[in-house]
Amino acid sequence: MIPIKVYHYKTVVRDFTIFAPLKHGTRWLSYTHYTNHTTLDKHNFKGEHITIEKGLMDTLFKNADNPYNISKIKLKKFKREISIPNPVFIYRDPYECFTKAILTGLGIGSVWDGDPNNLDIVMTSNGHFSPTLWQTIWDMCELLDDNEIQFVYLRDLSKFMRINTLEYTQYKAENFSFENLIPFGHSKDDIIEMCKEYHPTLWNNFMIQIEKETIALEKLKAKFGWNGK
Repeated sequence: MIPIKVYHYKTVVRDFTIFAPLKHGTRWLSYTHYTNHTTLDKHNFKGEHITIEKGLMDTLFKNADNPYNISKIKLKKFKREISIPNPVFIYRDPYECFTKAILTGLGIGSVWDGDPNNLDIVMTSNGHFSPTLWQTIWDMCELLDDNEIQFVYLRDLSKFMRINTLEYTQYKAENFSFENLIPFGHSKDDIIEMCKEYHPTLWNNFMIQIEKETIALEKLKAKFGWNGK
């Protein structure tokens, strides 16, 4: 799983906590007036090595010792309790996230040499995409009540924040894009087409996982999706 940024807010409207995976508005959120924030990665606040899944469980639930992939029959015997106020997950289309992650990997600190045969390294090692993110979170949250957690579409994030903070934070797309940093004069379309052409098996394997991710995300949206009001 990729790192997840966690932003806590205490506003005149309500307290809430945003969980934003990388490539899900994290840089824009860093400009908002949050109370505090942390990053769920492979170390906890003590510096101990843990999985991101474990860090998310520890942050989200009181009874986090229950493994997130426990059988649904057993899980019904002890309902998980949310440990933080009004958790909110930010989501975007998994395919869009995947392609954006490739471009980000090329735009920041890339060691790509321009050879299309080596784009598989960028596709698999840039750290901005997880092929099991929403499947894992669905396993964690499936049995929660529909009013315990919210899922907000990335394109609705600024509206959500205005409603819940009574503040406006400007968004300029050009400040949050790495597409102008793609090396060797390639466009984003060039890069994606080269990934498909030179690495068809790898690409297809990603597409299979992205289809699974889309199904899991649709379940989360259907149950926990923010209505925009």
